[in-house]
Amino acid sequence: MNMDAATLIVFQTQNKYLRGELTDEQIADILEICPHATKDWDKMKLNMRIKRNKLLKKMKNVLRTSVRKANAKKKFSANRSESRELKKQMKTCEKIERQFRREGLEVFGSWDGFVQEACRLI
Repeated sequence: MNMDAATLIVFQTQNKYLRGELTDEQIADILEICPHATKDWDKMKLNMRIKRNKLLKKMKNVLRTSVRKANAKKKFSANRSESRELKKQMKTCEKIERQFRREGLEVFGSWDGFVQEACRLI
């Protein structure tokens, strides 16, 4: 087994652990090989949850701002392609998406699921 194949197996196992898909026997096998693996992965999972919650808060703010401006000013319209405010909001959403993907938060769910969750929470 070469290094790339071993790295891929570890990465897949780590993602399964973060999603909670590993059985107790599999976790016991991992702990025999590397006793600190689950401790490190739990710490990583906690940090990823915190990052996800921060991005979720940013996404909710973008959505709330869009709704507020659409209702209050009547200048912000999703139908107007030349709207500066719409372009600004879309740019912010794209930035949040890039951060979401860069941080590896797709382990917990897809980008579409993340956006739908943000929509439900506003």
